[in-house]
Amino acid sequence: MVLVVTATPAEMREMQHALGRDVQFLVAGVGLVETTFNLTRYLMAHPEVTRVLNLGIGGGFSSAHVSVLDCCLATSETIGDLGVCFDTHIENLDPSFLDMGNHYPCRNNLHAHAAEWLYQRNYVVRAGRFLSVNGVSGSTRRGGMVNRENCICENMEGAAVARVCHGMGIDWLEFRVISNLVEDRDPSTWHIEAAINKYTEIMRMYLPELYS
Repeated sequence: MVLVVTATPAEMREMQHALGRDVQFLVAGVGLVETTFNLTRYLMAHPEVTRVLNLGIGGGFSSAHVSVLDCCLATSETIGDLGVCFDTHIENLDPSFLDMGNHYPCRNNLHAHAAEWLYQRNYVVRAGRFLSVNGVSGSTRRGGMVNRENCICENMEGAAVARVCHGMGIDWLEFRVISNLVEDRDPSTWHIEAAINKYTEIMRMYLPELYS
């Protein structure tokens, strides 16, 4: 069974229509805490779920040459602001404080299958590290502080999905379309609806491949 996860109802939108009986849907909420709680509770109640698709929009890092409406596929997730936050930088916690560290690679059959499917259909997709934060970056400076590993996409939920799925032995992938750049906050430059429409169109075609 496949579970599609988004943070908000708007990001789920048309994903639920006409996709068959072997896919389930969860709006897990905004942020790492809500996502962890709601996804864990759902998976405990639905042991038939073996694959999780985390979909949504994200902020792109221009330093990684990402542009608005680029499609991005996570190769890993990291929590960017888990540590000691100074005025000019963020210092990571001692790894001994964290059971799994702070970096969650995405190496599984689901990710490989999606990457191959996208490649065969000539979709232009950026694959790279994603970065989850508790508070989205409202300035170029803050984005530079949290992005210490040349990540391509900032979001608020991906690391939670990665951690839960890894801990429960469930394959996961994260696919996002860039709705805005991580820069000095300017909502007039955002393309939220277009980004949602773009990943919805692609993933609605991909999902039947998983249960055909």
